[in-house]
Amino acid sequence: MKKIICISLIVIVTIIEIILVYINLKNHVVIAEKLGISNWTDFYVENILVSGFGPGSDNRIYITFKIPIDKYNMYDLKYRDVNDNWDSIYYGEIANKKVQTSEFMYKCIYEKMTYDKEERNELLQMMIARLSLKVMTFILSLFIIIYFICIREKHIRK
Repeated sequence: MKKIICISLIVIVTIIEIILVYINLKNHVVIAEKLGISNWTDFYVENILVSGFGPGSDNRIYITFKIPIDKYNMYDLKYRDVNDNWDSIYYGEIANKKVQTSEFMYKCIYEKMTYDKEERNELLQMMIARLSLKVMTFILSLFIIIYFICIREKHIRK
């Protein structure tokens, strides 16, 4: 009985995770359009942050992403170089900044102010989808571990 329940939970969580992967890939394409990158596979989104100061105020959107230097140059992106330690630079301090993290990679922050509530909500949903995918991956891993522990205990008892 425990085995059937564990397998059912693993299947359900796997289906949910597949749906979340699809949603996150769709969101990645939308972010690529916002950043002016035509191929969504050319960069990796690290973080999305939406901040505001209450109703009626502007909302600041921050998208942290990594992109290879050759792709950065190919898309002719215009971000300001930050030579200091990345961790000491705060959001909002410098708009659209970049730092070279390796010989071949830039880490960039895209910043935009918007009053558009739909755009803000769209990015908040993207943040929630990314977080949900991480949580579901953790839960799936947990269920798989529990399943193998149950199987192991059953074999040890025999």
